[in-house]
Amino acid sequence: QVMTSRGCPFKCTFCASHKVHGRKMRYYSLERVREDFLRLRDHYGADTLVFQDDHFMGEKQRALDIVNMVRDLSMTAVFQNGLALYALDRQMLEALKRAGVNHLVLAVESGSERVLRHVMHKPLKLTIAQRVANDCRELGIYASVNILIGMPGETKKDIEDAREFLKTINANWFIILCASPLVGSEMYVVCEDNGYLKDNYLGADYRRAVVETKDFTAAYIQETLYDFNIELNFVCNA
Repeated sequence: QVMTSRGCPFKCTFCASHKVHGRKMRYYSLERVREDFLRLRDHYGADTLVFQDDHFMGEKQRALDIVNMVRDLSMTAVFQNGLALYALDRQMLEALKRAGVNHLVLAVESGSERVLRHVMHKPLKLTIAQRVANDCRELGIYASVNILIGMPGETKKDIEDAREFLKTINANWFIILCASPLVGSEMYVVCEDNGYLKDNYLGADYRRAVVETKDFTAAYIQETLYDFNIELNFVCNA
């Protein structure tokens, strides 16, 4: 497990990492990063680096240099988060492939433009998600798409719009999750202020729906999560 930077300037309402790492980006130098990787490889026998940066793509050229460094050191990498889709152009994806990265989690989060912009405050255009998934398919990179449903402010129409759009993404798999109210996130504050949280909401862990609003019940979100999984991953799997 490695972190080469701290912070994330974005203000996604479902995220609480800024409470720990702040919004200002801070970076280790490339020299420091290389020293750390060499120590992990040569002293501890590590051959796979699991990156935990909140915003690994904060400086695109730096991110590309680190990916190429991983390849040059005959190591490989796993990215569980932190890869902003807007920066995953063809050059970056090809570099990741050369570094032995054969699986990426694409943080799309919603298939609704309205939810992304006005509910999640996530700066992503869905056409970019389509392009990245297509490029991953062409390069032989297995692409999993991360999706959250059940955000306060989301409607049943938004969820159905998302369902239809997600069928157009050429991904290998969809990770469908219930939006969970992380303490420290804007989502948590909205839920607490409006009485949206069901009892025993702590530890929901994205698998158990615990948010109820005027637009949906927790039971509806739980059932819809199951339906999304069946439809996107089996019936309509690309």
